[in-house]
Amino acid sequence: MTLYILPIKWANTSGNHAGMYYLANMIKENSDIDVKIISISTKYLLFLNKIRLGFLYNIYCWLLSVWLKRVVTPNDAVLLMEYYLPQIDQSIIAKKLNGKCSVYGIAHLVPSILNKFYTTKQIQELSQYLNRLYVLGDSLRDYFISKGLDPNQVVTTFHYMDSSFYRPSNELREENHVFQVICMGNMARNYKDLETIVERLPYINFAICSGTADLESRFGKFPNVKIIGYIEEYKLRELMHSSEISLNVMEDTIGSNVITTSLACGLVVVATNVGSIGNYINNGVNGFLYDSVEDVVSIIDTLYHDRTKLRSISIKAREKAEDLDYMKFIDWFKSQIQTGQNERK
Repeated sequence: MTLYILPIKWANTSGNHAGMYYLANMIKENSDIDVKIISISTKYLLFLNKIRLGFLYNIYCWLLSVWLKRVVTPNDAVLLMEYYLPQIDQSIIAKKLNGKCSVYGIAHLVPSILNKFYTTKQIQELSQYLNRLYVLGDSLRDYFISKGLDPNQVVTTFHYMDSSFYRPSNELREENHVFQVICMGNMARNYKDLETIVERLPYINFAICSGTADLESRFGKFPNVKIIGYIEEYKLRELMHSSEISLNVMEDTIGSNVITTSLACGLVVVATNVGSIGNYINNGVNGFLYDSVEDVVSIIDTLYHDRTKLRSISIKAREKAEDLDYMKFIDWFKSQIQTGQNERK
């Protein structure tokens, strides 16, 4: 048996320890079956979309599908790691291989984005080409089932992280260490609520990672805010090590590498109670979920004044992260592949 894995290689995350491309390589390194990785680079995606030639990526997927159909056998399996991604349509590959071998997909976009690009009929049609669809949280599974997918076809898994790279700092905090809250990620973030929280907590220092977004006009006016542009992964880990809380003000989320890497670094995650966040955070045990701005202000204020509680939650956060390590994901996935292959026999 050969497992063909097709990750999308995003330029800004392909080399880090929490992306799908890294996971594909770890599956290859830690599997006792033959694994071949066929990465799809996004180097030219923005440029081609700008000149209205983005469809060339779908032609490339079609060419890949033609080649795969010639080389795969019924005993092989294909894993499409960005299924239902509108910019690069991996369903083209699934459709071509349907019936030839096992085809599995991973979906991790939030429902609001999926609704922008797919009708219910299209979501149902694309699912027909998969043996199984994996999602990174129960809320996305519920979404697909509500769209008419077979509950037995949609399987909830988890967003892994490398808990050997993402780990708590071993350095002792200096006495004059500044209490810091870090805000990371840029998908479905609620900047309006975040602005209100920052304003309500002037004695708390915030490090807000902007990525490619321009946040200066919104947060530059606050003396307690440091805006961080794109930084390399190890620098981001250093920034996490200098923080106590990972604040996630979101409109929706599924599986999030921000959440899992924060847990692994022993940060206390404070997150909006939306989407699948409850799959990762047990409220009051290894982090906190909140429903209003008043709640989050109260939570951060309490943790600021009660460092004993902060440390106890931090320990539980790290314990949770160890259950999400990539090796546990790989073990789980290998059993899924074996079950799927047995079902085909």
